[in-house]
Amino acid sequence: MTTPLALADIARDLARVSQVLCDALEAGQFDAAEHLVMTRGLLLDAAEAAPWPTDALELAVIYDARRVVADTAARSEAAVRRSIEAGHSALGDLGTGARAMHAYLAGGSLGSGWVDRHD
Repeated sequence: MTTPLALADIARDLARVSQVLCDALEAGQFDAAEHLVMTRGLLLDAAEAAPWPTDALELAVIYDARRVVADTAARSEAAVRRSIEAGHSALGDLGTGARAMHAYLAGGSLGSGWVDRHD
């Protein structure tokens, strides 16, 4: 049977993985982010099973990691929200283009707001 990792080691790894996850989300690398989310979940599972330390240095590492994780969580959420907003904008542009294409290709009447020019 293996010895469980110390909570401070897990917290340090969790902070590192959270930073890399945040960087991946900010760069739009969602495949890498998916892998990192799974890794982060495994670390959280290990943290639940680890005994709570009594050493002051280990506690300091844990609290420092907690601050890093909270900061990267906020940045990650902002990156995901920006990505969703960009997706909504792109979908709106596609809808506008599809309506314009439909109006010109179908030979039907144009919808309001479109100018039919025959230059």
